[in-house]
Amino acid sequence: MRKISGNIKLVIMLLVGIICSVVGVTAATLINGKEVTYDNTTSQLNSTNLQDAIDELYNKADTTEFKVGDYVSMTPTKTSFTIPMTLTGYTENQTINPSELNLWRVIKINDNGTIDMVSEYISSSYFHITGLTGYKNYVGVINYIVEQYENKKYTVGSRGIGYDGQTEYLTDTSKLVQTTSPWQQNTDDDSNETLGGGDRLYRSDIYLLTELGLLKATQENGEESPYWIASRRYIYYSDTKWYFAGAYITESGSYETNGFYYYDNGYKNGYNLIKLRPIVTLKSNIKAEGLGTSESPYILN
Repeated sequence: MRKISGNIKLVIMLLVGIICSVVGVTAATLINGKEVTYDNTTSQLNSTNLQDAIDELYNKADTTEFKVGDYVSMTPTKTSFTIPMTLTGYTENQTINPSELNLWRVIKINDNGTIDMVSEYISSSYFHITGLTGYKNYVGVINYIVEQYENKKYTVGSRGIGYDGQTEYLTDTSKLVQTTSPWQQNTDDDSNETLGGGDRLYRSDIYLLTELGLLKATQENGEESPYWIASRRYIYYSDTKWYFAGAYITESGSYETNGFYYYDNGYKNGYNLIKLRPIVTLKSNIKAEGLGTSESPYILN
């Protein structure tokens, strides 16, 4: 049996008090709970009548109370997804199997009750991205692919690790084709982010995963692999050499970049093959069975 939180117990007691007061006044008169107004100003309930408030509390009491670090079993709906080469700049389409990643870790309980989870493991398939096309689409493509790891029965959203409002698809590429260095320093803020100058917005997720000890990850078979971060970087070497790169986490759990597209006596394409690790967001008031441990992960109802 699930425990009812202290706040819910308090609200139930208050509702019981209201009912008793009303019954005391009206003696044997039958009260329709939907006709009794309920002030939800401080209870954090949505209901505005007594009957709906009781029903809402019942549902909340029957909701699993997830904690940061809990293990959750959740299988994405799709078993195959094709990534079009028109988005990646790669020479061919690529196919992944989202359903292979089905063990997750809770990393954040949001204010609205939704729950952010990161995949415990990294995808078994590599994801190639290259050239000007790959760089300008990079963040959007990562989010697009990660969306395929959702299961709409349970999830309300997803994001690539590191995504925090960056421009998904760059539309102004003027700085990405000029033959003089667009900026004379590495990315050190977000002021040129919309023009392809890179960003530091990835840090919220990286700090969070680092604090939880979850930044480093492996494939399910234990093989160590790097995985992409949804963040661009601009790296300046000289007035005749600069790189437009994507961020990733190495096998050892450190932050690095890999150039998709660079200038060195002319523009050239970098060759990159790194794996994926999604974040998905569970709906609020989710119910589950299990202990939330690695041996007995929560199984969603």
